[in-house]
Amino acid sequence: MLETLEVKTQSGGYPINIVEGLLLRSGGSDLEPPAQVRRWVVITDENLANLYPEVIRRLTSTMDNVIILPPGEHTKSLQGVEQVLEKLAQLQLTRWDGLVAFGGGVVGDFTGFCASIYMRGIFWAQVPTTLLAQVDSSVGGKTGVNLKSGKNLAGTFY
Repeated sequence: MLETLEVKTQSGGYPINIVEGLLLRSGGSDLEPPAQVRRWVVITDENLANLYPEVIRRLTSTMDNVIILPPGEHTKSLQGVEQVLEKLAQLQLTRWDGLVAFGGGVVGDFTGFCASIYMRGIFWAQVPTTLLAQVDSSVGGKTGVNLKSGKNLAGTFY
């Protein structure tokens, strides 16, 4: 079952695709990129990389295009952002490439923030894997990372 909802915002909008059993499927993907996206890089955490390697392989053309983060809130830091942005530059991502956040709220917030600032903004999509990420962090375009002074103090709406 595929159901698409359209979110409308002042700056435009975006689709939310609800796909029953996506993570359990053995082949193919319902995550067709927009025609203008040439390549996806998947950002996930160690836990999900170990649990769902076959899903990650379906989300990108090569495992070289996968960035695996340590799990947990401490990952959402400016230091972590810098490391990922450097990796994106090494992969020679362009404005016609995109990021896929495969994970919960931490991965979604972090990946969205990276997508919003790399090359002044590249495409991104989320595959939220927790209920909270499905109803909160993947809707509304809020992204962010933590500062030493507090949670989500640096961020964008993207």
